Amino acid sequence: MRSQYHFAMAFAATCLSISALAFGAAPAAAADAGSGTAGSSSASSSGESLQEIMVTAVRVAVDVMHAPVSITAINGDDLQRNEIHNTTDLQFYVPGLTVANQVLNTGINIRGIGLGFALPNAAQGVPVYRDNLLVPPNAGDEPLWDVESVQVLRGPQGTLVGANSTGGAMFINSVKPTLGDTHGYVQAEGGNYGHVGVQSAINLPIAETLAARVGMYYEKRDSYSTNLTPINAVANGDIPNWKISSEPGNLNIAAVRGSLLWKPSDRIEVLGRVDYFQNNYDYAAEKPIPITSTAVNGVVTHCPAPGSYLNSDPTTWGAVPSACGNAPFAPASPYQIAYAVDNTQLHEQIWRGSVESKFQLTESGLTLRLLAGGAFNTIQMKNQQSASTNLTLAGGAPIHEHTETYEADLISPTQGPLTWVLGAFSWFDPAKFAYRGTVYSGGPVGVGPGYAVPQGGFFLDFESDKRSNAVFGNLAYQFTPDLKAEFGLRETWNHNYPPFLACATCPGGNANTIYFGSQNLVNPLGPVVLSAYGDPNATGGFQNNVGDEKDNFLTWRAALNYNLNASNYIYGLVATGGKAGGVSAQPGVFGQNFEPEKDTDFELGWKSSLLGGAATLQLNGFYTKYTNMQISDLNPQTGSGRVHNAGATNLYGLEFTGQAYLANFQLNATASYTKSSFDIGSEGIINQDICALYAPCNNAHGQCPPGVANGTNGCFDYATGGLSVNGKFYPWLEHVNGLQLPNSPKFQFNVAVGYDFNLTNGDVLTPRVDYSYQGAQYAQIFNTPFDSLPARHDLDFKLRYAHKQWFADVFVLNVTNEVYPLAQNDADAQIFNAPRQYGARVSYKF
Repeated sequence: MRSQYHFAMAFAATCLSISALAFGAAPAAAADAGSGTAGSSSASSSGESLQEIMVTAVRVAVDVMHAPVSITAINGDDLQRNEIHNTTDLQFYVPGLTVANQVLNTGINIRGIGLGFALPNAAQGVPVYRDNLLVPPNAGDEPLWDVESVQVLRGPQGTLVGANSTGGAMFINSVKPTLGDTHGYVQAEGGNYGHVGVQSAINLPIAETLAARVGMYYEKRDSYSTNLTPINAVANGDIPNWKISSEPGNLNIAAVRGSLLWKPSDRIEVLGRVDYFQNNYDYAAEKPIPITSTAVNGVVTHCPAPGSYLNSDPTTWGAVPSACGNAPFAPASPYQIAYAVDNTQLHEQIWRGSVESKFQLTESGLTLRLLAGGAFNTIQMKNQQSASTNLTLAGGAPIHEHTETYEADLISPTQGPLTWVLGAFSWFDPAKFAYRGTVYSGGPVGVGPGYAVPQGGFFLDFESDKRSNAVFGNLAYQFTPDLKAEFGLRETWNHNYPPFLACATCPGGNANTIYFGSQNLVNPLGPVVLSAYGDPNATGGFQNNVGDEKDNFLTWRAALNYNLNASNYIYGLVATGGKAGGVSAQPGVFGQNFEPEKDTDFELGWKSSLLGGAATLQLNGFYTKYTNMQISDLNPQTGSGRVHNAGATNLYGLEFTGQAYLANFQLNATASYTKSSFDIGSEGIINQDICALYAPCNNAHGQCPPGVANGTNGCFDYATGGLSVNGKFYPWLEHVNGLQLPNSPKFQFNVAVGYDFNLTNGDVLTPRVDYSYQGAQYAQIFNTPFDSLPARHDLDFKLRYAHKQWFADVFVLNVTNEVYPLAQNDADAQIFNAPRQYGARVSYKF
């Protein structure tokens, strides 16, 4: 504890020292702010003043430097200046933020709190809003284009901000139309890996009170990985193939957006938006996590090297122990892949539309704000789960989500010492999931000894609905010109349930059902037989998706802020937050509920604007009590997966951001230190990563009763013994305590330096160097090699030439060609980062 304290003090001192040295001023705090129109950015000139970003997430517009909240706000110009193209890129520029793009799910966490597992019935701890519409967690990572600002709020948001949350919130705001002016931009870029991109937007004044903005985005890129998936002639009707049809890891994105602003008077404003996004790619480029050795009951198994069984005789594959995973059946290189099937794909489409209206009801400024919107998200997927040529499970699914967001706010006039907001929020998310999977014996695709044979399967014909409703209010009172207090309350009601879908031909009369299949006895290589499908009188081979979870909780926030002088602002706050419970819609635990998560956060912050607005700084510290954590593990009574509440933690840390334009220099810095120590409770958890490597544990149907031997009626004694991986022992049943929260590196920082060379003709040449570091972390609570994400280092270089309204950029990203896993997905598989990329970009603003 003493060493942690000394580290924290040293970290704070370092941040303050950097501030003093870099900006030549007394230490103070900053919010990252800037301004501009998304799409292309203008070069900064000497002594440029940082423009304010207005925080709209708190429902009353206030500039970042006077918002009593830990926030990073980045405008559209700075997004491109920092090469931030999606939310995954944001994690290197926002203190405490981590993002794991897990193909079907974008796991966003702040300070280790957010979304730790990918299930459609789990709520987000860090919700994402695009133009104020709540995005479901199953949506992909859409690009950031024609964006006015991205605002990331850290800490629980349990009063004014959309849905309730425990970790924070992210608001992505596209550029709105403006009246009376035609302007826009066009941009084109290209680079290695066949990367091409085009985007543009134009603002069109239609009438004195009416304006529109339309834009488009297109991006295509080859995969970073070479696909060595074999094409089996027998599987293709004896027709030889010379080209692999799929390219996992590629990119193929198209998007359009249109918005219409009607402002008939200063007291009425109506904004309508419609946008469409699609990403048709060939699934992710996944790699099995290699294992050197395992040991159980004193028996040591030395595993074959990665790639050693790739393209070998299938009859020899049985010599590879199951405890060694799938790495021997995949290429060893991080950027080479080989799957058992050659038609993996993921096609995603999103339609989103909204209408936001503001009506000033009185001369003094009483305002009614109304928001209504919906999104239609459709995913078509084909995948396999071994990330290798060893076929164990493959299938496909359509996923449909139709979300609806509604909000109404009554906002007081801003004159006078007392201001207030009253509001109501509602969100509905019905998710339909129809995954048909086949379980195989293992081996490559083909016919003959050693090749994969279907052994069974399942059909998940599911719908899970989530509803969240809330009422909230916030009061602020200005005691003096410099001292202000705020207090907010929110009551949230959540309802999570799989609806009963009446069906005359379905077992139990309910179409919301999982069906279990068996091998086709007539044709062992044919499709599995779902005996209960279409049989209303079935007695086995199915399980209805049932359950009903309701919860409600009161959250609140109190803040006190004070202006030390015209440039320095301090605040303190206490805030609580909650994350909805849900239903464990997994075989063996249908109908079992898990409860909401809750946290309480204490913060102190200091913000400062220096040197006539040319520099801004922010420093804040936090202490959070996080309880009732939602954990995904195995149920010891059934051996099946479950979600339940277990464990709590206290976490604390420091966060720093700074930005300055001084004497032709552009300086940016962010840093965070987060320390947590969570305890899972006396019950412990089954380490499912380790259990999956040992067949008696992986195939068990529950804990053996006292005195009953392992394997009796399919039971297993989780409480005794364990398995060693790469020389380290892991028990089957872990009593976790004292570990850092998953998705929470202790330390991360980013430093960027640019310099404007002002040429004689008025043009500007700006070289820029960015360095980012994110410390080691674990993706899950088990802290095994299958969850480990090592420290990340990224060095980027960019050169910009600005001539009037034209801008030309050349860039090199990941200059040192660092290689590291960026996320984990499916069964003990990982996704690697982008290798070195280079390219050029030209943009024109008009």
